[in-house]
Amino acid sequence: MGLLLDLRGKPARQSSSLDSSTTANKAVDGDRDTFMHTGSTGDHWWKVDLEAIYSLANITIINRRGFGHRLAGAVIRAGLDPSDFSLNRMIGSVSSSQATNGAVVDFMMGPNVSARYVSVELAGPSRILHMAEVMVDEEITPTEETNSTVTPVSTSGSTTTGQQDTLTEGNPSITEQGSTITSTTTSITSTASRTLVSTKPQPSIETITKDFPPITSTSETVTAGLTWVTTTLSPSSETAIKG
Repeated sequence: MGLLLDLRGKPARQSSSLDSSTTANKAVDGDRDTFMHTGSTGDHWWKVDLEAIYSLANITIINRRGFGHRLAGAVIRAGLDPSDFSLNRMIGSVSSSQATNGAVVDFMMGPNVSARYVSVELAGPSRILHMAEVMVDEEITPTEETNSTVTPVSTSGSTTTGQQDTLTEGNPSITEQGSTITSTTTSITSTASRTLVSTKPQPSIETITKDFPPITSTSETVTAGLTWVTTTLSPSSETAIKG
């Protein structure tokens, strides 16, 4: 698939001109009734500067409506060298059978050619180069873009992307942030966050008070060879912190 480049106004040059009405720009003015025309001596050439590098798929030469046979043998090139045409790729040449009045001659490229300059050369004594139009097609690579949206599904209820849901089962409280999923042509990026907060009761601090009868004083009494021990008890308390 190709896209026809608009060559009107692009810088064009040629080896010589027959007169002011047959200059190089006449081959890129979009008008088939006009034509470029070189002088009659020396080797002849014409070129156009596309002013940018393109991947070219096709070059079309439209011959002049009179004296069409003169175009036979013309060589078409495309490439990146602005001055030495021989360094640019040869796309093809016009055969005698193609060199007829007003003929439209297509030169399809395979593979495509990266080029900024397109030229036409015609060598030989007493030759004349003239063309009505030169057209150039740029190769277009088709692209396909696919967009899709994925929505998370929750077993306990509906979940909407970007919203927040709270699921509660017993004591634990589970909070789930919404998921955002972005899909492009070749990849899916998913971001999600999950926060678990446990509200299970923690062990409390229990205060236990127990009464114990501690020994506060002890006295001894000796009677008739016997020793008596008297113990006096008074209430007291013990506090234990259980946790």
